[in-house]
Amino acid sequence: MERTEAEPAREQEKEFQYRKQRLTDCLLQKKSVERLVRLAAELFGCPIILTTNYYRVIVQEDLGMTVDDPIWSYAAKTGYCSEDAVASFEHEGITRTVLSNEGAVLLDWGVGKAIPRILQKIQVFGKTGAYIGVFQADRPFESVDFQTTDLVCQILSLMLEWSGESGQYGMQVQESILSDLLRGELSSATLLGERMRIAQWNPLALFRCALLIPASTARQIDNSDYLRQSLLRRFRASCVLPVDHGLLLLLNFSADRDPEDDETELERIAAHYQLQVLLSSPFPHLIHLRSYYEACLTMSQLPRALREGKRILRFEDVLFPVLGQIFTDRQRRAFTQSQYRILLDHDRENGTEYCKTLRTYVECGCSVTKASQNLYIHRNTMAKRLSRISELCGLSMEDGQALIHFYLSDQLHNTIL
Repeated sequence: MERTEAEPAREQEKEFQYRKQRLTDCLLQKKSVERLVRLAAELFGCPIILTTNYYRVIVQEDLGMTVDDPIWSYAAKTGYCSEDAVASFEHEGITRTVLSNEGAVLLDWGVGKAIPRILQKIQVFGKTGAYIGVFQADRPFESVDFQTTDLVCQILSLMLEWSGESGQYGMQVQESILSDLLRGELSSATLLGERMRIAQWNPLALFRCALLIPASTARQIDNSDYLRQSLLRRFRASCVLPVDHGLLLLLNFSADRDPEDDETELERIAAHYQLQVLLSSPFPHLIHLRSYYEACLTMSQLPRALREGKRILRFEDVLFPVLGQIFTDRQRRAFTQSQYRILLDHDRENGTEYCKTLRTYVECGCSVTKASQNLYIHRNTMAKRLSRISELCGLSMEDGQALIHFYLSDQLHNTIL
């Protein structure tokens, strides 16, 4: 007797109801996350891996099978997915696909071509807190497997929120303090100190904001949760907070630490993840975090031509372009020193380099000797040029404020695009 077209669908529904009953009982009996995943693997007849959103293994159940997959093998050995695997998830668009779909996704391309797998995100505290992967064994996946994956993720969402380690899936106490500071909801130094004491947070002497943003405006930071954990492992005393423009790394260090060590590591990370790092100046009081973060945001809004080709931008390096962005054309004219305009016009009309000469003199600490060496001219020639500059525009080489005003005018002129 031939089977009707409806019979396979009825069998699938019957199988799903059986699985639903077993899995729901596991939840009601308050079994562990490990037991639920093991049961799910048995019902699927397939290996399953459950990781946090930064790819640390929570449970990995192979049912005694051999899983010939490099991602599975590395995770079994180290307890984490490898950085190469995470990079593949990004480049092949897997992470974006999983995050953009509400239900389970079949991965049978890229890293999943040899062994197809069902992937799905798990919402914990209203955000993606974990991922599940069901690896295909000795049969193709059926519709009941996708239904079951959806159900397993719903149950795991509840169980992970109830678990004793629930803090790792939600916002950490330190992160919540930083978030309140950035939103302006924590403006009292006294209240901040109290919250830090409750959190048992005893920071080192100095802080520094590092805003990590994509080098290209056409994309966001993929696998940002994984990158967060990588940053926390590399910068032990620091905090990482997701922000609208990327990731905010709050560096925390002692006064005797060489900041170049951190910058070298940040430059390596930026190159690996195709990011740009915007660095604030160091500051001693956490209550001022919002101001330094906003300084980093201001740097991110500079014209792209000023940022291209630079993995790390320090605020002190782009101070004048930032001021140029703030000033209107009329304000820039009003703030430009008259003596500077006289020298600039003279250089244009006569082919001289008096503006460059005076700029170098100021940058060398008003040392005739150092400035002459930088310009590869004799010391006496340098002295004569400075005297000629005074004659032309009336600027005294002994007037510190006038020299500062000259330098500001020159920098604004040379950095505005």
